[in-house]
Amino acid sequence: MAAINDLENAILDANVKLEGLQTAVDRITAAVDPSLQPRIAESAANVNALGNALTELKGRIDRAVPPTV
Repeated sequence: MAAINDLENAILDANVKLEGLQTAVDRITAAVDPSLQPRIAESAANVNALGNALTELKGRIDRAVPPTV
């Protein structure tokens, strides 16, 4: 089914981008520039929103196919 292939490919792409995000966060948190704090806070809010969206997507999948214990 094309949709599951698309989902799997999107997840793989997201994992690569997540690694980039983790590296960027490591660099930012290593030496916080006070002048960048508002932008860093905005980025943190965006990361939080992304996390919430991913949680919602997982919930939708779990409702369609309940996870096994």
